[in-house]
Amino acid sequence: MLKRLPSLNSIKVFEATARLKSFKAAAHELNVSPTAVSHQISELEKELGIKLFVRGFRMVTLTDEGEKLAAVSTKLISELKQTLSELTAHSKKITISTTHSFAAMWLVPRLNDFKTLYPDIDIQIKADDQLVDINHDLSFDMAIRYGIADLKDPHVTEVVKDTFGLFATQQYWANLTDQPQMRLFMTQWKNADLLKHDHMDCLSKLLEQGHPKPDFFEDENQVIQAALAGLGVAVVSKILVQQSVAQGWLGENGSSQVELESALSYYTVLPKRHIEHKGIQSFQQWLKQQFTDV
Repeated sequence: MLKRLPSLNSIKVFEATARLKSFKAAAHELNVSPTAVSHQISELEKELGIKLFVRGFRMVTLTDEGEKLAAVSTKLISELKQTLSELTAHSKKITISTTHSFAAMWLVPRLNDFKTLYPDIDIQIKADDQLVDINHDLSFDMAIRYGIADLKDPHVTEVVKDTFGLFATQQYWANLTDQPQMRLFMTQWKNADLLKHDHMDCLSKLLEQGHPKPDFFEDENQVIQAALAGLGVAVVSKILVQQSVAQGWLGENGSSQVELESALSYYTVLPKRHIEHKGIQSFQQWLKQQFTDV
């Protein structure tokens, strides 16, 4: 008789392998390596003292004992998922992962509007420029990301396409008499995927020949702060600079406004467990509404 139950993780790995009849397919679904799946199954067989699978060349077949365990495991995990879904669907606390720049310059200043509409929903923002594994990290309920949205993924929703402009203080624009003397600030993103979409070529086409080489900062917040200090012109997202423009702190050059088109966008990613979460659906709807006029 077993002294203790096997871990839930080993049962989850076994259930996926039994259902898909393949270590490779189970590994893909669980986002781990086939070697890790094989090791987990071997450990479970060792712990139980029985053979669960007959290994084939490209697929595995359940033994009689494996068939019995698979039936119970599938029912157990299905009922567990359903119960967890019901418990979290009405949760009043939503923890959102997003970038430092989007959190500080766009989302946080507008959160009070959402709280006025939905006072019973508690929004918690955790800003980090490193991507979190939204499906496996249970400390996050959704993510707002920046980049190329994979719209084939049913859990990804594009919120708004981004465009870029040139922004500086009115005093800086008034004192600028010669474009080659313009000091430009741009973002050198740490995310390798974003680095493919710099705007140097676009700038060369829109501005006169001989425009200065930009100074680079690690994130958009630093770029905007440099412009707010009157040091030069920020080449920055028109979405992130909205607050500074609305307050009259920054603006475009009235005589020569430019708009740099971009393939980048802000988009949301939901974990599978929260597809039916009412609070998150309300937040997504509010978020998209904010960009109707952008």
